[in-house]
Amino acid sequence: TLDRVETLLAENRQRLDASLESAEALLRASPLLPKIASLRCRPTQLTIVATRPLPAGLLYRSVTELLAQERQAVARCRVHQSGHSVDVLPCGVSKLSVVERLQSEVGGAILTIGDQGQLGGNDHLFLARRDSLSVDLASTSFVGCWNLSPAGTRGPAALVNYVDVLRPATAGSGHQLNVQLLQER
Repeated sequence: TLDRVETLLAENRQRLDASLESAEALLRASPLLPKIASLRCRPTQLTIVATRPLPAGLLYRSVTELLAQERQAVARCRVHQSGHSVDVLPCGVSKLSVVERLQSEVGGAILTIGDQGQLGGNDHLFLARRDSLSVDLASTSFVGCWNLSPAGTRGPAALVNYVDVLRPATAGSGHQLNVQLLQER
Protein backbone atom coordinates (compact mmCIF):
# COMPACT_ATOMS: atom_id res chain seq x y z
CA THR A 1 0.00 0.00 0.00
CA LEU A 2 2.84 2.40 0.80
CA ASP A 3 4.37 1.70 -2.63
CA ARG A 4 1.05 2.55 -4.27
CA VAL A 5 0.82 5.84 -2.31
CA GLU A 6 4.36 6.75 -3.42
CA THR A 7 3.46 5.94 -7.04
CA LEU A 8 0.36 8.15 -6.85
CA LEU A 9 2.43 10.98 -5.37
CA ALA A 10 5.03 10.67 -8.11
CA GLU A 11 2.30 10.76 -10.79
CA ASN A 12 0.77 13.92 -9.30
CA ARG A 13 3.98 15.69 -8.24
CA GLN A 14 4.08 18.10 -11.20
CA ARG A 15 0.48 19.28 -10.69
CA LEU A 16 0.97 19.51 -6.95
CA ASP A 17 4.25 21.39 -7.18
CA ALA A 18 2.75 23.96 -9.54
CA SER A 19 -0.18 24.79 -7.27
CA LEU A 20 2.02 25.03 -4.18
CA GLU A 21 4.71 27.04 -5.98
CA SER A 22 2.04 29.55 -6.99
CA ALA A 23 0.76 29.79 -3.40
CA GLU A 24 4.29 30.05 -2.02
CA ALA A 25 5.15 32.88 -4.42
CA LEU A 26 2.05 34.82 -3.34
CA LEU A 27 2.86 34.38 0.34
CA ARG A 28 6.54 35.29 -0.02
CA ALA A 29 5.61 38.43 -1.98
CA SER A 30 3.69 39.74 1.04
CA PRO A 31 5.48 42.61 2.79
CA LEU A 32 4.28 41.27 6.17
CA LEU A 33 4.12 37.47 6.15
CA PRO A 34 7.86 36.70 5.76
CA LYS A 35 8.52 38.99 8.74
CA ILE A 36 6.18 37.10 11.07
CA ALA A 37 6.35 33.52 9.79
CA SER A 38 8.56 30.94 8.14
CA LEU A 39 7.42 29.05 5.05
CA ARG A 40 8.40 25.49 4.18
CA CYS A 41 7.34 23.93 0.89
CA ARG A 42 7.18 20.14 0.53
CA PRO A 43 5.79 18.16 -2.43
CA THR A 44 2.23 18.04 -1.05
CA GLN A 45 2.10 20.75 1.61
CA LEU A 46 3.18 24.30 2.32
CA THR A 47 3.62 24.84 6.07
CA ILE A 48 3.60 28.33 7.58
CA VAL A 49 4.78 28.68 11.17
CA ALA A 50 4.70 31.91 13.19
CA THR A 51 8.18 33.06 14.19
CA ARG A 52 6.84 35.30 16.95
CA PRO A 53 3.74 35.32 19.17
CA LEU A 54 0.63 36.37 17.24
CA PRO A 55 -3.02 36.89 18.20
CA ALA A 56 -5.10 33.73 17.80
CA GLY A 57 -6.21 33.20 14.22
CA LEU A 58 -4.11 36.02 12.72
CA LEU A 59 -1.71 33.77 10.80
CA TYR A 60 -4.57 31.68 9.36
CA ARG A 61 -6.50 34.80 8.38
CA SER A 62 -3.42 36.40 6.81
CA VAL A 63 -2.62 33.32 4.70
CA THR A 64 -6.24 32.89 3.64
CA GLU A 65 -6.62 36.55 2.66
CA LEU A 66 -3.32 36.61 0.76
CA LEU A 67 -4.27 33.54 -1.26
CA ALA A 68 -7.75 34.96 -1.90
CA GLN A 69 -6.12 37.78 -3.88
CA GLU A 70 -5.27 35.28 -6.62
CA ARG A 71 -8.25 33.39 -7.96
CA GLN A 72 -6.14 30.51 -9.30
CA ALA A 73 -4.49 29.93 -5.91
CA VAL A 74 -7.85 29.75 -4.16
CA ALA A 75 -9.20 27.33 -6.75
CA ARG A 76 -6.21 24.97 -6.52
CA CYS A 77 -5.43 25.00 -2.78
CA ARG A 78 -7.07 24.66 0.63
CA VAL A 79 -5.91 26.28 3.87
CA HIS A 80 -6.10 24.54 7.26
CA GLN A 81 -4.80 25.43 10.69
CA SER A 82 -3.27 23.10 13.22
CA GLY A 83 -2.23 23.76 16.78
CA HIS A 84 1.20 24.97 15.63
CA SER A 85 0.99 26.00 11.96
CA VAL A 86 -1.10 26.91 8.95
CA ASP A 87 -1.02 24.37 6.13
CA VAL A 88 -1.74 24.95 2.44
CA LEU A 89 -2.54 21.80 0.50
CA PRO A 90 -3.43 21.26 -3.14
CA CYS A 91 -7.06 20.26 -3.70
CA GLY A 92 -7.29 16.48 -3.72
CA VAL A 93 -4.57 15.94 -1.11
CA SER A 94 -5.86 14.97 2.32
CA LYS A 95 -5.49 12.59 5.22
CA LEU A 96 -8.99 11.38 4.40
CA SER A 97 -7.90 10.05 0.99
CA VAL A 98 -5.35 7.83 2.77
CA VAL A 99 -8.05 6.55 5.14
CA GLU A 100 -10.43 5.85 2.26
CA ARG A 101 -7.72 3.94 0.45
CA LEU A 102 -6.92 1.88 3.56
CA GLN A 103 -10.62 1.21 4.08
CA SER A 104 -10.96 -0.15 0.56
CA GLU A 105 -7.85 -2.33 1.06
CA VAL A 106 -8.87 -3.85 4.42
CA GLY A 107 -12.62 -3.79 3.88
CA GLY A 108 -13.50 -2.58 7.35
CA ALA A 109 -13.83 0.49 9.50
CA ILE A 110 -10.76 2.63 10.18
CA LEU A 111 -10.64 4.60 13.43
CA THR A 112 -9.21 8.09 12.90
CA ILE A 113 -7.87 10.21 15.74
CA GLY A 114 -6.82 13.85 15.44
CA ASP A 115 -6.67 17.10 17.36
CA GLN A 116 -8.22 19.78 15.13
CA GLY A 117 -11.72 18.56 14.21
CA GLN A 118 -13.37 21.99 14.15
CA LEU A 119 -14.23 23.73 10.85
CA GLY A 120 -10.97 25.06 9.39
CA GLY A 121 -8.89 22.63 11.44
CA ASN A 122 -6.40 20.42 9.65
CA ASP A 123 -8.29 17.30 10.79
CA HIS A 124 -11.83 18.54 10.04
CA LEU A 125 -12.59 16.25 7.06
CA PHE A 126 -10.48 13.45 8.53
CA LEU A 127 -12.64 13.46 11.68
CA ALA A 128 -15.99 14.22 10.01
CA ARG A 129 -16.74 10.50 9.79
CA ARG A 130 -18.47 8.00 12.01
CA ASP A 131 -15.36 6.26 13.32
CA SER A 132 -13.41 9.25 14.60
CA LEU A 133 -12.19 10.69 17.87
CA SER A 134 -10.60 13.99 18.80
CA VAL A 135 -7.87 14.48 21.39
CA ASP A 136 -8.51 18.23 21.53
CA LEU A 137 -10.86 20.40 19.45
CA ALA A 138 -13.99 18.66 18.20
CA SER A 139 -16.61 19.69 15.66
CA THR A 140 -20.28 20.22 16.43
CA SER A 141 -21.17 17.13 14.38
CA PHE A 142 -23.16 14.38 16.04
CA VAL A 143 -21.82 11.85 13.51
CA GLY A 144 -18.22 11.63 14.73
CA CYS A 145 -15.25 13.66 15.99
CA TRP A 146 -16.11 12.92 19.60
CA ASN A 147 -13.77 13.85 22.39
CA LEU A 148 -14.32 11.06 24.93
CA SER A 149 -11.25 11.89 27.02
CA PRO A 150 -11.59 12.59 30.72
CA ALA A 151 -12.10 16.29 31.50
CA GLY A 152 -8.85 18.22 31.25
CA THR A 153 -7.08 15.49 29.27
CA ARG A 154 -5.87 16.55 25.82
CA GLY A 155 -3.28 15.79 23.18
CA PRO A 156 -0.89 12.87 23.71
CA ALA A 157 -2.42 12.02 27.12
CA ALA A 158 -5.87 11.67 25.51
CA LEU A 159 -4.39 9.54 22.74
CA VAL A 160 -2.82 7.22 25.33
CA ASN A 161 -6.25 6.88 27.01
CA TYR A 162 -7.82 5.85 23.70
CA VAL A 163 -5.09 3.36 22.84
CA ASP A 164 -5.21 1.87 26.35
CA VAL A 165 -8.89 0.93 25.94
CA LEU A 166 -8.61 -0.63 22.47
CA ARG A 167 -9.46 -4.32 22.64
CA PRO A 168 -9.36 -7.05 19.98
CA ALA A 169 -12.67 -7.22 18.13
CA THR A 170 -14.84 -10.24 18.94
CA ALA A 171 -15.46 -11.06 15.27
CA GLY A 172 -12.87 -10.87 12.53
CA SER A 173 -9.70 -8.87 12.77
CA GLY A 174 -9.10 -5.42 14.13
CA HIS A 175 -9.89 -3.71 17.39
CA GLN A 176 -12.77 -1.95 19.07
CA LEU A 177 -12.79 0.88 21.56
CA ASN A 178 -14.08 -0.19 24.97
CA VAL A 179 -16.05 2.93 25.93
CA GLN A 180 -16.92 1.52 29.36
CA LEU A 181 -13.21 1.32 30.24
CA LEU A 182 -12.74 4.85 28.96
CA GLN A 183 -15.59 6.15 31.17
CA GLU A 184 -14.05 4.51 34.23
CA ARG A 185 -10.86 6.58 33.89
